[in-house]
Amino acid sequence: MPPYLQLGPAPSPKRLALLWQTPDTEAAWAVNVLRDGHWRAAGSASHVKVDVPSEPRHRVYTAALKDLVPGGRFAYQVTRDGQVVFQDHGTALKEKGQPQRVVVAGDLVTTSPPHQDAFRALARQMAAAHPDLLVVPGDIVNMEGHAGQYRDLFFPNINADPGASAGGTVLRNTVMAACLGNNDTDRVFEFRKGQLTFTPRPNGLAYYYYFSQPLNGPVFGINHDPANAHKMMTPVLSPPSLFAGFMAAARDRFPTMANYSFDSGGVHWTFLDSNLYSQWAYSHRTLPAHQWRNRTPEADVLVQRLKDWLDKDLEAARGADWRFVVFHHPAFNVGHEVGWKYTETWMRQIWPILEKRQVSLVFTGHLHSYQRTRPLRFAPRPAGATDKAHFGNPANLVEDTAFTGQDGATKADGVIHIVTGAGGANPKDYPYPPGHPDYPGQTPPKPYPVHLRWRTTCFSQLDITGDKVDFRQVGADGAVLDHFTLTR
Repeated sequence: MPPYLQLGPAPSPKRLALLWQTPDTEAAWAVNVLRDGHWRAAGSASHVKVDVPSEPRHRVYTAALKDLVPGGRFAYQVTRDGQVVFQDHGTALKEKGQPQRVVVAGDLVTTSPPHQDAFRALARQMAAAHPDLLVVPGDIVNMEGHAGQYRDLFFPNINADPGASAGGTVLRNTVMAACLGNNDTDRVFEFRKGQLTFTPRPNGLAYYYYFSQPLNGPVFGINHDPANAHKMMTPVLSPPSLFAGFMAAARDRFPTMANYSFDSGGVHWTFLDSNLYSQWAYSHRTLPAHQWRNRTPEADVLVQRLKDWLDKDLEAARGADWRFVVFHHPAFNVGHEVGWKYTETWMRQIWPILEKRQVSLVFTGHLHSYQRTRPLRFAPRPAGATDKAHFGNPANLVEDTAFTGQDGATKADGVIHIVTGAGGANPKDYPYPPGHPDYPGQTPPKPYPVHLRWRTTCFSQLDITGDKVDFRQVGADGAVLDHFTLTR
């Protein structure tokens, strides 16, 4: 598996991580970085073994790339037993004051060949954009998140060797940051049953094997010990042997890597795990009855700690030019399937925190479409008083109708919410035809979104320079589907 760039546990404009996967065999692996015309050793590589059912035993190697030039391009090579086996280049994270290009796309790939073709085309277009950062708002793989899907469907298509029919070379050149979606955790976190079990999918939660993201999120005192599982939002009911095998490879990444933040250029990014087991809107309305009855005494405290962490993280970033937040489940949306409309929107409960801390953009996925709202202000009702579908009365929502993103109307009063979940996995049609009461734009107007794009594989592209964000939604064919400018 070719090497790919990651943020690593403590990223900075001078430091990233390089990961690669090999069979479970002994070899002396190392990484060199080109400095001043000479190849310099970046240091030895460490590894974890992935030994889970249904997968051949393999290793995930990690090497730290240090002393990089902020925002600069660097060449690197990987050696095996002293011989160069891979060589390419990457770009270091930007520091404040440097312009940057970011691409964002969620819900990326499934087992369906047509959807894989769509993802490959999108990956090629993203690579052609030469981004400085790739952001994935969940559903990295769109079917259960087990190890084989990452190794067979995700990495080969977005970290491909160049070729006309191949996918993009994105990951070997561009650092990636991602959050967990429901399909990255399905059948392991059975959140509707209130438990974590590896029995139905013993090779699941592979996000924690193959990625290296910052470890600055809340820990909740689990200390990677099954005996402390009751301190999680969701109790661990897995067979001890399967959980031990998982932890041997995941190590300190689980569960800390579910929520984290970092800076890139003038942007502070905060990534959240919005899956239902995290209970951002923890109440008798959001849980099945038996889970509410059997909840642990610590649960209410943990939920508040999670919100407190988010608030403090955003407040500490007050010196950034921009604050962006990423999670999977949209807080505001028009659903693409009957029954999804205005549902699964529990994340709107954190909107007062986002407003207070002057977050400008929220990126989500989950719906396989592109949707953009006007800047929004929203005052949810208390979680215990809401219904599961709405999590707050739409009457409490105020749109900034003066914002157009064009012709000088580029300063937003509120948070712009973007669904960018058309990354290749089964793009959907809007279920209602024009003229139907629920079709966007009908009378009375729906409060969101202001721009919709269905059944079109696409990604978001942000060119960020100081106090200006130039946003484009770009199709797999390079067509610009939406464009607006945001200024402070």
